[in-house]
Amino acid sequence: MSLLISLAAFLVAGAHLLQAGNPARVSVPFSITQDVGAGNEVFVAGAHRDFTSGGIQPFGIKLHWSTGNVWSGSIALEAGAPVTYTYYRRPISTTTYCSGSSTAISAPASFTVASAATPPYAGKLIRYYSSWSSANLLFRDNTLNTTFTEVAMQRVGVGRTPAESIFEIAPIALPADEIEFVFNDGSGNYDNAPAPPQNPPQGAAPAIPVPYQSLVPPYNYRTSLDVFTVQDGQVFNYQPPATVSAPSITTRFVGSTVSGIPARNIHIYLPRGYTENAAKRYPVVYFHDGQNVFFPGGTFGTWDADRIANYETSQGRIREAILVAIDNGNGYGSDRQIEYIPPGDQLPGQPPGTADKYVQFLRDNVLPTLDYNYRTLNQPGQPAQPAANLTAGSSLGGLLTAYMGMTNSGVFGKIGVFSPAFWAGPNFIANTLNPAPKLPLTIYMDIGSTESSGGQSDSNIYWLGAFSVYNQWQS
Repeated sequence: MSLLISLAAFLVAGAHLLQAGNPARVSVPFSITQDVGAGNEVFVAGAHRDFTSGGIQPFGIKLHWSTGNVWSGSIALEAGAPVTYTYYRRPISTTTYCSGSSTAISAPASFTVASAATPPYAGKLIRYYSSWSSANLLFRDNTLNTTFTEVAMQRVGVGRTPAESIFEIAPIALPADEIEFVFNDGSGNYDNAPAPPQNPPQGAAPAIPVPYQSLVPPYNYRTSLDVFTVQDGQVFNYQPPATVSAPSITTRFVGSTVSGIPARNIHIYLPRGYTENAAKRYPVVYFHDGQNVFFPGGTFGTWDADRIANYETSQGRIREAILVAIDNGNGYGSDRQIEYIPPGDQLPGQPPGTADKYVQFLRDNVLPTLDYNYRTLNQPGQPAQPAANLTAGSSLGGLLTAYMGMTNSGVFGKIGVFSPAFWAGPNFIANTLNPAPKLPLTIYMDIGSTESSGGQSDSNIYWLGAFSVYNQWQS
């Protein structure tokens, strides 16, 4: 599972019926009073892609309950879009959520979302570098579910060598829509997207990352960028240098100034072009359980964050970023079952949690290592930029990540909470998370319906814990 790929997973319901193309979103409140019975929850869904969040909520957006059987929540919807919505009752247990049916509890209603500033352009602009004498674009709008259309591109100049040309086309499609496309020269030659990454399998790591295993050639380009360049099979949202260095991973040993938290290795992924783009600075994602983050991972497999980042970045689907995998303490004289547990909580047979000290180690030792030695968005001596510091973890690492966001949102402004073991932090949930005010924090969370771990074999322990925290964050 990967934060990088999961963020791009969306189900589109009825989008072909809609006018689309404004990237701006407006927060719209929804509310209904209804007793739906124990074991059921209320969702709101409609004929617009913003009503489906993918992953955990393919059936619409779940609202949260409050006293009096009031179900409410706010949803970010496309500015200016006409939308139709309906409230539904749905079972919430792990055994019925995916197989149970949704029951409408309201009649469909319609309204137009408030307007917002529109992009300063009418459609997408594509620039393409090629040795062909002519180039065509074959594309379709995936957001609107259109059919493929072929259009000729215009030659606008000489490329990096006299034998190369620069082609352009604009405007096509609508801003913010996802398009799928390939190029051809009009004589039967095609430029398709590169194949997904593949390596010899190692241990628990597969040859091809899981998200790409169902793809078959030929592969198409696919991006929602509005203004971009395609050069050497890669998509850029800026004018790239003539040559672009490949991503790289280095390992550094970081000392610790925090009592009880041992020093350890961190593994640093630098994105494509880091060498040539000497003036460019990058956001950083800090991953926990670092032994499992990059290929080939460890005993528990791999998140494949490096291979997925390579491919998704090259195709214009995620932003170029520095990724940092922080090894857990198991190999350094400590224990993740202590470091990843919030203070005030503890696992059976373990000392009290020291997540506060682990976070101090990140703040005092790991982040300065990155900020002083690499081109992060946090420049030394300047105020921190929380939105430039992301952190992500799974299971106990997901609990830790939630703790970091709720207690250090001034440092880590975006969190990825995967398969969180909230059962291990009841005091944190009750005393820190539940009473917390709204924070300047961007949260991504997902959970599977068949979660389990040693000693916690009931998937509902994970599942219902995640939904309980979701209710609090939605409220």
